Amino acid sequence: MKVRTFRKTYSSVFNVNQLAKLENLFHLKQWLIDTDNELSTFERYVETLSKLTEEQQNFIIKLSERFLHIGTEKYAQELIPTVERLRKDYPSSLLLFAQCLPESEIGHLKSSAAVLYQFRGNSIKTSINLGKHTVCASDIKNYLCNLEKGQFKVVLVDDYIGTGDTALDAIEYVKKVSPYPIDNTDIVVLCIVAMKAGVEKLNAEGIQVYCSHEESKGITDYYDGDELEKASSLMHSIEKIIKVNDQNIFGYSQSEALVCMERCPNNTFPIYWLPKKAPYAR
Repeated sequence: MKVRTFRKTYSSVFNVNQLAKLENLFHLKQWLIDTDNELSTFERYVETLSKLTEEQQNFIIKLSERFLHIGTEKYAQELIPTVERLRKDYPSSLLLFAQCLPESEIGHLKSSAAVLYQFRGNSIKTSINLGKHTVCASDIKNYLCNLEKGQFKVVLVDDYIGTGDTALDAIEYVKKVSPYPIDNTDIVVLCIVAMKAGVEKLNAEGIQVYCSHEESKGITDYYDGDELEKASSLMHSIEKIIKVNDQNIFGYSQSEALVCMERCPNNTFPIYWLPKKAPYAR
């Protein structure tokens, strides 16, 4: 493969062969290769990988073959089949769509707002029959008082579910502000991407989760035996270089995510979001 002429000159630890491997990754993932903008994803990968040894670079490039990046421009198309499944499961219920927010985050601008906005636009409504539904433009407590118990489903929406803890806190808030007792069977969680561990935690509490992508841990659930030990050792060595704090080793709560939405969750391995000019913005 012919390697492009790059605007910058990098040290020998990121040589022409490594640049070719990175180009191959971008072609495989159908990601844009932009070498004119120093803030492009490609340039950020180059900048980040140039700080690693060749073995570490090869490991991250290989790991990135399973990386999932979904920007807001794809949210509607990702949501449509998932919302359609939800509506088929509850054909007659009024669906009350609200942000998946714990009490401490009510009123804050969070990534879930971008998902909720999709239900106020045209793409979803013109693609499927949403039926009876309401979209909460403000705090959900302002809407619950106008509904009859048993006639609706609260649908807490988010772009990404990691450990499931935030969703559980949001569910507790809904139950707290409801003017009458509701339980977990009255609430579902809908998102674009969810970690398998988070889904299992919510399911254990009787919460249904509707997601477009369910993701496993990037190392623990993929490698085993000697390969698992080697992969874990390589990631630990990388995280020492970029000085990851204890809370975020292998991603928040050791989530081992390989995911970026419009922004990168801290559940994702920190090499993708922590260094200066990391591939994705946190």
